[in-house]
Amino acid sequence: MKLQCPNCNAEFPPTDVNVTDNIAYCRSCNEAFTISGLLGHGPTVRPALPDPTMNIPKGCWYRETMDGWIAGATTRSPVAFFIIPFMCIWSGGSLGGIYGTQIVQGKFDLFMSLFGIPFLLGSLLLWSIAIMCVAGKVELTASGEDLTVFTGVGKLGWTKKITITQASRVYTSGINYHYPGSNNVNIIIEGPPNTRFGSGLSFVRQMFLAQLLRYKFGLPE
Repeated sequence: MKLQCPNCNAEFPPTDVNVTDNIAYCRSCNEAFTISGLLGHGPTVRPALPDPTMNIPKGCWYRETMDGWIAGATTRSPVAFFIIPFMCIWSGGSLGGIYGTQIVQGKFDLFMSLFGIPFLLGSLLLWSIAIMCVAGKVELTASGEDLTVFTGVGKLGWTKKITITQASRVYTSGINYHYPGSNNVNIIIEGPPNTRFGSGLSFVRQMFLAQLLRYKFGLPE
């Protein structure tokens, strides 16, 4: 059975029809409708979403500003109790053995130095993950039509700025292994272009930010 938008009569493609949530999304009108309403079995207009700020999870925050709002969540994770001792052994053993011995002996070994580059890059990557597990955060700043996504520690990190009025939906995608710190799921703001963030957040904190974006900007899942 084909479904059509009641506003513009455009046909809903299968990718924009979510039977589980009873929602069909029209990209032409940028509006969501209930499937049951389109079939004549209920109201057409999508029910109002609950306000996520009424029940903010632990490790998350939200506050209003003069021209918008700021919300975020910490990436702190129990994985830090494992990864930090591991990194001390990794860095001390691999980098100390490769580069430390050269410094102590006062001799430069080109082959060993080149051999140690993968270990050095691996250490930088793993230490960045360890720091995020201890003191990292993901923060959203909304101002007018602009949304800024920050991921990092303190003022150091990565920033993405998008025009939220160009977004068509907000959803999550990836793998959740169901134990602390294992979440490999991203929050995705469908573009153009698509914006991915939040893979280091716990599932509950991800859901808070994703639901907040849907609530604030009227975006479907």
